[in-house]
Amino acid sequence: MPFAFTMPHWERLSSETLIRNRYIHVQRDTCRLPDGLEIDDYFVLREPDVACVFAVTDDGRIVLVEQYKHGLGRACLEIPGGQFSPTDDDAIAAARRELREETGYEAPVEAFHLLGVLPVSPARTNIRVHLVGVTGCALSSQPYLDPLERIAVHVLPPEEVRGLMRDGTIDVISTLTGLFIGFDWLRGVGQAGPTTG
Repeated sequence: MPFAFTMPHWERLSSETLIRNRYIHVQRDTCRLPDGLEIDDYFVLREPDVACVFAVTDDGRIVLVEQYKHGLGRACLEIPGGQFSPTDDDAIAAARRELREETGYEAPVEAFHLLGVLPVSPARTNIRVHLVGVTGCALSSQPYLDPLERIAVHVLPPEEVRGLMRDGTIDVISTLTGLFIGFDWLRGVGQAGPTTG
């Protein structure tokens, strides 16, 4: 039986775009809460959804990417992923493209599975992560990076990835969530060995 949500929605009275370019859209909303209270400066960030890939190679290793993230001012170790492109038909297409572009790894389309759609920070943004799992990946080409991207690809055994999760080396919430869900999915499809369960 599905969960029954009971919280009433806010009413948006007006909305003003403050910034809009190819990277970001910031709007200021005026809202009325169910009890009548009005908020005249509620800021909302709108960006395209993101596809992230829990990618497992044909020999059972996990594909990760290391990138500098300017918001944090340091490098992060993450699962591959990025924003949907206007040419992507769906999350699977976006995930396949991002995996190929960032890492050079590919797999047949039937190996890709949507594992979930996860809101990132629902109080302030509409962005959702479409988590896609894939097994049987193999290196087929060099990465094809955007001009601003500098990526180091790391292909690690599951037990090493779990250790990096435990010691805080892997600390990006979308990657941690993707790895937890991905490892659980692997157990469900019968591909988890003693080091991944």
